[in-house]
Amino acid sequence: MTNLIDMDFTEMLEACISLGLKVQEGQEHHDLLVDMFWDGHSIWDIRDAIEVENDREKNAQLRSL
Repeated sequence: MTNLIDMDFTEMLEACISLGLKVQEGQEHHDLLVDMFWDGHSIWDIRDAIEVENDREKNAQLRSL
């Protein structure tokens, strides 16, 4: 694997997929990956942002019950 700083988009995409993130084109977090990649974030930042987003969705569902 390439150094995290030197990753191109394809390598970043593959690394995120290997973490089990739904970031392929057409999946729910693809746009977030694209934005965060171009802003210079690491795969760990992307993973954390997705976890926060998922937690917000779960909390919103719980409040609606």
